[in-house]
Amino acid sequence: LMPADGPTRAKVLTARALWGGTAEDAAEASAVAERTGDANLRFAALAVGSSVAFRERDYERAVDLSERAFELGDTVSDPELVADPDLSAVWPTLALGRFEEARRIGARVHDLNLGLTPHHGVHAVAVPMEVEELLGDWQRIRALRAEAETAVEANLETPCVRNPRLYLLSALGEAIA
Repeated sequence: LMPADGPTRAKVLTARALWGGTAEDAAEASAVAERTGDANLRFAALAVGSSVAFRERDYERAVDLSERAFELGDTVSDPELVADPDLSAVWPTLALGRFEEARRIGARVHDLNLGLTPHHGVHAVAVPMEVEELLGDWQRIRALRAEAETAVEANLETPCVRNPRLYLLSALGEAIA
């Protein structure tokens, strides 16, 4: 059963949209979250809407929804919610060929994740390195190597695919550059 209009309904719709739902699910989640006035719910629903649009290859909409979510960033009480790199516009921006903009977003992801948990520290350096990987700028990857190694060492207690991936990118950066 779907809960009545309100925060619980917004959370259920957001989760459904994230885990294989449609753009319509995401739009409804966003509409319900708007009615609650809760900044965290509104941010989450917009960010998930961006992820759904990206999954459906609607890159312009993904960027638009992500940017609308980040406009709420100062009103969101959970810094980890705003820092989630997978809910950012970096990937659809890259898909649209807006490379310098993707670098700026990667830098924003970096800054938002610093100072949170060690796991967030890995995300802070992983996203800029992944952007540079896709752009083939191995010198920039080399420049991030020390930060990547420090972040992974601090995060060894938390399993994350980005831990070994950062080592791989660092090694590739050295070999290719």
